[in-house]
Amino acid sequence: MESIYRFPSKFEPHILRKLVHIISGLGIVLIYLLTNIDSLLFSYIVLGASALFTLIEILRLKFDGLNQVFVNACRSVLRDSEVNGFTGTPLFLLGIGLSFLAFDEQIALLATIILSLADPASSFVGIRYGKRKVLEDRTFEGSYACFIMTFLVVATYGMLYFPLSLKIVIFAFFTGVATAFIELLSTKIDDNFTLSFFTASAMALLNILLVLV
Repeated sequence: MESIYRFPSKFEPHILRKLVHIISGLGIVLIYLLTNIDSLLFSYIVLGASALFTLIEILRLKFDGLNQVFVNACRSVLRDSEVNGFTGTPLFLLGIGLSFLAFDEQIALLATIILSLADPASSFVGIRYGKRKVLEDRTFEGSYACFIMTFLVVATYGMLYFPLSLKIVIFAFFTGVATAFIELLSTKIDDNFTLSFFTASAMALLNILLVLV
C-alpha cells in the first residue's frame, strides 16, 4: 500500500511511539497488579492477545482495504517499514506472555518494566546522541542508556521488596549488563521480544546464583 503520508523510519526519535511503548508496557504491569490475577492465567491472556494481534496483522496485510483502515488509524505511531509489514505488537506481547509463563512473577514483572523503559531509552539516546557504532545500527551510547535504565529499574524495584544490600546492587548491575548486551545483539530479532524474555532468562539465572526471589 502506498501513502502520501511520510512515516518515520527506525532511525528517527518518533517520541509518540516511544510514549505509547512505555504506557503499553507499564499498563500491562498495572493491570496485573490491580487484578491480582494468577500469573499463569495472565500469561495465557497475554499470549492470546499476541495471537489475536498476529491474526490482525496477517489479515490487514492480505487485504489492502483493511490495511488502509489500520494505517489511517495508527499512522501516528507506525514506522515506514510497518505500513506493509508486521508491527512489533505481537512480539511485544509474546515476550511478556512467555516471561509470565516461564518465570517467577517478580522476574516477569521486572522484565516487562525493563522492556517498557530501557528499550525506548536506548533507542532515543542512540538515535539522538549515538556517535560510536558498535554493531550495525547499535551505538555505545544507546547500549549505555539501556544499561543505566535497567540498573535503576532493578535497583529501585529490589529496594521496594528487599532491604538494601550488596546482593541487590550486584543483581541490578549484572541485569543491566545482560540487558545491554541483549539489546545490542537484537539486530535480527525484534527487541520487543528479546528485551523481555531473554532479560527474564538472565535474571532467573542470576537469581539462582544470588537467591533473591
